[in-house]
Amino acid sequence: VARVRTSEGLQITAVGPIGHVTEGQHLVLQGKWVDHPQFGRQLRVQSLLVEDPRTTRGLERYLGSGAVVGLGKEFARRVVQTFGLDTLAVIEEEPERLLEVSGIGQKRMARIRDHWQSDQANREVHATLHGYGIGRALASRIVEKYGDKAASVIHAQPYRLAAEMPRVGFLTADRIARDVGIAEDSPERADAAVIHLLREAQSDGHCFLPRRELMARSVNLGVGQEGTDAAIERLRFQGDVVLHQTVDTDSEPVYHPVLERAEERVAARIRELLTDSGSSHPPPGPMLDKAESGLKITLNGSQRRAVSQALHGGVTVITGGPGTGKTTTVQMLMAVAGTRREHWRLAAPTGRAARRLAEATGADARTIHRLLEFNGRTGRFMRTASNPLECHGVLIDEASMVDVRLMSSLVSALPEGCRLVLVGDADQLPSVGAGRVLADIIASGQVPVCTLTEVYRQAQDSGIIRNAHRVNLGESPVSGEREEGIDDFFEIHRGDPAEAQATILQIVTQRLRDRGFDPRRDVQVLTPMHSGGLGTQALNQALQAALNPDG
Repeated sequence: VARVRTSEGLQITAVGPIGHVTEGQHLVLQGKWVDHPQFGRQLRVQSLLVEDPRTTRGLERYLGSGAVVGLGKEFARRVVQTFGLDTLAVIEEEPERLLEVSGIGQKRMARIRDHWQSDQANREVHATLHGYGIGRALASRIVEKYGDKAASVIHAQPYRLAAEMPRVGFLTADRIARDVGIAEDSPERADAAVIHLLREAQSDGHCFLPRRELMARSVNLGVGQEGTDAAIERLRFQGDVVLHQTVDTDSEPVYHPVLERAEERVAARIRELLTDSGSSHPPPGPMLDKAESGLKITLNGSQRRAVSQALHGGVTVITGGPGTGKTTTVQMLMAVAGTRREHWRLAAPTGRAARRLAEATGADARTIHRLLEFNGRTGRFMRTASNPLECHGVLIDEASMVDVRLMSSLVSALPEGCRLVLVGDADQLPSVGAGRVLADIIASGQVPVCTLTEVYRQAQDSGIIRNAHRVNLGESPVSGEREEGIDDFFEIHRGDPAEAQATILQIVTQRLRDRGFDPRRDVQVLTPMHSGGLGTQALNQALQAALNPDG
């Protein structure tokens, strides 16, 4: 985001891939005007040309902004006072003349000269990359990673971009490869295609692809069966893919090594925790009776078995649909653990789920990333096998949302003798990341699973919970608009966007407010699009006008 002064003297806000621009430079921007709901009118930049500053004031700002090492604000002012608009030509062609400026000696002059020449080389690399159709933002990232070797990497090994650069896909690298003349049947292209397909499958939630499926998908990229087979063998030899042998070669799972190791680690660690299960404490029956009396809660049989199993088993899954008492079971589990003076850590995949867990139990609960002390600078967790958590047990709520990589990090950080309790609904959507960990653990038959099936009476009165169970049974939900007795679930159909927007405003500002909801704190509106009368921009403006007209 930059504030830009136009040649007419107006100030505008520009947003887009412009993080490399420097104060004082002259820019030619192309883009389109947008109205941001919070920040107002902005130019969304689509292309950018950076030119040298055109005024002495611009030169001072440019050189004094840190664009050239060795020139701070004061020296920038002196240099521009000495050479005027010829300053950049002097730095580039006659850098020794900088010695004419008061305070600049041989050492500072050399620093300025060397940095300018290095930066000039980067500008030439940017020009080369631009010739290959690479935009400014991507070019900056490529130069940052490869330095002065960027152009040679692009020319000789463009598929390295897809393998080594975040958010650079196979199709981008493939387009560059076509431009630099790499053949469509080259081994490098086949290797890159296989890695791309495995990554694409990972983004769809898969930990691997069967060889047969990998072959079928590679055809769509123009890589034949022989080329794919050869690529798999080369990549396996290099350690870039892992194959698990099966009786049917075509069904062999082909893994990216990171996910294969994550799966292996989760399975191995769960086996260890199960083997190490058992507790020196007596059965929790009397303590559970006391906790029930204190909390004025009576558990059913399956809930009592779940609490008992969780306190004694190495790994326990507590699952059940909405309204079956999972939260109540967790409350009792934590109450008994507290009576036994055990230290348990509670976590969930998201901040919202962690807050709900904390509210339900009265105990500290946090995201799994915070529990494992994620370091944003290094991208690593501080809690690992060599620096495990200090606790008797760990309980993870909403466990269906945990992917295989995060679960691998979690189980690695559990100390010996720790108990792991996974709470969740196996019928909910799986994690966004690769893997279907909770469902697979349940399906394995190797881990004790306590399934809660009895829907509590209070929950039976909820249209939301009733409809969740209807969906699981393959039935359509019922709406309070059409059926008596449902007051928390409504389907409201409108055939016209303007009518739909008006209805949304009525629901938010009147109906929900009348039911005790604060529209500005308790209500969230979801829409699948940005533009149009029902897009985020139009709805935000309409809701702001209704709920916050004075800003």
